[in-house]
Amino acid sequence: YLDKKKGFLIMNKVIVILLAGALAICSFAACTGEETPSASKDDSSAVVSNDASTVTSEEAKTVDMNAVLEQIKADFKAEEKREISADDIYQETGIDPETYTSHFWLTEISGLSSEKAVMFMAKDESAASAIKQKLDIVLQSETAQMKDYNADNYAMLQKAVVEQKGLYVYLLVSPNVDKFVATVNSAF
Repeated sequence: YLDKKKGFLIMNKVIVILLAGALAICSFAACTGEETPSASKDDSSAVVSNDASTVTSEEAKTVDMNAVLEQIKADFKAEEKREISADDIYQETGIDPETYTSHFWLTEISGLSSEKAVMFMAKDESAASAIKQKLDIVLQSETAQMKDYNADNYAMLQKAVVEQKGLYVYLLVSPNVDKFVATVNSAF
């Protein structure tokens, strides 16, 4: 029994490492295609005017992400959970910390479950779209990996939700996905 469990954990770590590598390659390829010289990164007035021109009344709604996170933590199935830092998110997904103002990424600590709750408040609408695109890639990649590997995780990933609401983008993967979605939607 212990040998099977140890083998399962080792195989899971290998898959996580391969996923991280694949995401890094995808992120690198995406970043090299998007990088263009621009004064807007250094010119704070351009950023402010860009924000002002792209924010609609729906997007201007401020969501208390700490309250959302605390409610999701209460409904999280996994016993042991961890929050992933901005640096780790960037390494694993290519989502640049410069593109959002706040975030949380809650996941199951052992990596045995695909359960996660992720939310970003992007700096502007184009950043929100880029974050959503990267979260779609994360979901597609993990779903493909779990298809023949773990039926429970695969079923959970097929019901996962990736959505953008104005400047907010979220990814929810859980046996409680409907409850997670209701929690996030109630914050708007």
